[in-house]
Amino acid sequence: MRNVEISILMPTYNDEEYIEESIESVLAQDFQNFELIIVNNGSTDNTDRIVKQYCGHTKVKCLAEKRLGQLNALYRVINMINGRFILLLHSDDLLVDGSLDICYKTLVSNPNIDGVYSDLIKIDETGKEKGLIHTSNVIDPKLLLLFAGSNIIPDIFFVKREWFYRGVLRNYLLWNMPYWFYIEDNGSLKVANLKKVRPFYKYRVYSGNYINSDVGKFVSINGRIRTILTLGRVFHLPCPKFQRLFEYVFSKSIPPFSIPPKQYPKNVIPFVEYAIKSTYGRSVPWYVSYVLEYLKNYDPNKTIEIRLPGDIEVYYGRDVRQFYYDLHNNLVPDIYLEIIEKANEGFGKVKTNNKLKMEIVLNFLNIPATII
Repeated sequence: MRNVEISILMPTYNDEEYIEESIESVLAQDFQNFELIIVNNGSTDNTDRIVKQYCGHTKVKCLAEKRLGQLNALYRVINMINGRFILLLHSDDLLVDGSLDICYKTLVSNPNIDGVYSDLIKIDETGKEKGLIHTSNVIDPKLLLLFAGSNIIPDIFFVKREWFYRGVLRNYLLWNMPYWFYIEDNGSLKVANLKKVRPFYKYRVYSGNYINSDVGKFVSINGRIRTILTLGRVFHLPCPKFQRLFEYVFSKSIPPFSIPPKQYPKNVIPFVEYAIKSTYGRSVPWYVSYVLEYLKNYDPNKTIEIRLPGDIEVYYGRDVRQFYYDLHNNLVPDIYLEIIEKANEGFGKVKTNNKLKMEIVLNFLNIPATII
């Protein structure tokens, strides 16, 4: 499809109960200059049969992949995207009637913005509306750090093509972090200029939500810790408990007070502790707790040597779901387990034979050591 204005990306896995309603909420929009790209991420129920009913539609593209997780599924459709504007729609959620037209007009009439976002209309299993999920009125990375990497706006991006390839691709799809900021190679922080609009998205909340599963928790905490470590290089937020309470009182509407970072990475320990506790409570799995041990024992002068196998397959943030299953099936390369085991030594430097791959390995494991 050429000259498409909006590309709507819909990854799906075992959503036979809701995906038809989700697709129909797109096709029924007043604004019709769009393409809907559905990527079936290895569903084992009737999702594939339902999706195939729409594959002949002139506005629908379909792709079937093995089960690799949402981020990998989205990563695989990058070359299929034609739109000027790109929207993520989960296959158990819905678009509000007429919302594409309203969002499109906002994006076109505001050339200086990078995208739009909104509060979410909460719906239950039956589609009944249950109120609003309020999102922050201020898009500030300091708020993201203060709340320990818990995204202050949804991951449901609706952005211009330029920001998709700058922010969404490099931060969200590749490294499992919020799409609306990224760090440039020179260390400077770039933040998307997003405009808040009236609610255009219905978000389904029910017991089967992915985030409530063990793997969903791991995917979340892996990205949250990486976000904390990334922003901790840029900001230091003193008195985080007091500032967090202040933001709750004022509905996250005032940017937190910050000073230049100091004693990195130990300065992020309170935020990592908060993220882990809010995710797991007291029952923290060993494949998460090692990060805290590393940070507490961090010694910038301690060096260890780690040689990577030449044929090692590395994990990116988008592979976190696969890592979880590989870990539980004893398929993770031994070198990852070796690094996790050594994490309590708090090594500040790593001498290695392959700096590029080691950087990816340590970034995935959330270990901010210097590679030499």
